[in-house]
Amino acid sequence: MNYKSGAIWSVAPDVTAFPFTLIDGAVNAYHVHLSMRTAGVRRKTFSYPGADGGVDKGYTLDPLRMVWELFVKADTESAFETKRENIYRLFKPFDSAIKIRCDLVGLGPLREIDAIVDGPVDFQQSKQLGFSALVRVPLYAPNGLWHSTSEVIETSTLPGSSMIVAYSGNYMGWPVIEIVGQVTDLVLTTTLATAYRTETSVIKLIGTTVADGDTYVIDMRGSVKRAYGTSPAINRIDKLVDPSWLNFKLHPIPIEYEGYNVVNYTYASKNANARVRFRFYNQYIGY
Repeated sequence: MNYKSGAIWSVAPDVTAFPFTLIDGAVNAYHVHLSMRTAGVRRKTFSYPGADGGVDKGYTLDPLRMVWELFVKADTESAFETKRENIYRLFKPFDSAIKIRCDLVGLGPLREIDAIVDGPVDFQQSKQLGFSALVRVPLYAPNGLWHSTSEVIETSTLPGSSMIVAYSGNYMGWPVIEIVGQVTDLVLTTTLATAYRTETSVIKLIGTTVADGDTYVIDMRGSVKRAYGTSPAINRIDKLVDPSWLNFKLHPIPIEYEGYNVVNYTYASKNANARVRFRFYNQYIGY
């Protein structure tokens, strides 16, 4: 699939306060096309004598490999070389992913994808004409999903017995859950009920007190799940006594009506500072 629209494309390293560089702006490289596809589905199955074809155990999404073609044009040799250096500087091999942002200029959503440079940035001199040239930038997105550009934060001070988390992505979301103390024996539960199955996931901290001034962070993002306390900053995975926490996620539209996910909770005791905070980016297949 080639994206050849007249959208504005911009790119920036994923570091604090780094401004996005417009492809049609500061670098003066013009978007030609971005060759990519939607995230590929890889089914996990195993053979079973009593079943034709095997048994489905779910799926994973393949990473994306992309090639971004740009057109660079200048009026002088010096200006052309300056733009070449700007391209190299922008697409150097950062340790963390760069963010590619597409703005459809009022015609659609503003979304990003995180990618890393996956090979040489190629100024195609065989196709260079005067002080203009095509540039090929090979990119690799370990997570092949696009996401919203702003983080969503949903917070509850634990009144009643449940909180609503509004999720508007069209693919499941993996949140960062922050539990602020003091709260004892906290249990968070999500249940997805469809015509085919009921799926329940539980974050259970039975026998644990998150102390006043401490925060437990349960990071569900990516392929490596983490749980740690901030005071002291040590691993807290051993506190999660129900293994279903590994599948704790936000369900997308239309599985949950209008993207509302209900998180039920119980606890033995808490103080006025106690709260639960969900931090996430809405995730999408395609932009």
